[in-house]
Amino acid sequence: MAACAGALPLALGLVWVAEKVMKQYWPSGRAVVLTRDGIQAKTDEAELVELGRGSDVEPVAWHFDMRGWQRGGRERRVPRTWLCLAVELKADKKQIAVYTYLPPGQAQTWLDAENGRLQFHKISPKDVYDNSIRSRMSGPSRPEIPAAVLTGADGKYWLAERRRWTEGFELPPKEFEQFMDHIQTTLLKL
Repeated sequence: MAACAGALPLALGLVWVAEKVMKQYWPSGRAVVLTRDGIQAKTDEAELVELGRGSDVEPVAWHFDMRGWQRGGRERRVPRTWLCLAVELKADKKQIAVYTYLPPGQAQTWLDAENGRLQFHKISPKDVYDNSIRSRMSGPSRPEIPAAVLTGADGKYWLAERRRWTEGFELPPKEFEQFMDHIQTTLLKL
């Protein structure tokens, strides 16, 4: 019995280390590349999306709190006090959604829209997620966004959020900062 109790923490530790190592050496096939004239995004299906200086790029930027709604997947491992910051860049029929998770202090530097910076609009997941006891007993899943929300003032942000769920590129905080600086100096006319 003692051997089993001691093996569980050891196994969990080994799995955690293996996951960290695998993420470094086994790429997902998805990448966002900053170029001199814009950005490129490569999906796992080998589709390349390019947005350049000549494109009429329309940004949509939003953020939300990680608390007060049923989270799943990667979001479950992010501290509840953190925020998700996301940007979708659209030109013609092409779009790229990029996001990160940040602690409040670090996120605040992006939320204070000054000096011509991109402004992040706040959305509330509580508007679309079911927080009933019955939904909490089942596993977390992405909600169906009500038509009233999609046609409301936050509709374009929720449409972009829905695309983030399926097509978004998560960046570590440092790379998100580089991405934001790059798009604001290269692509956007702020």
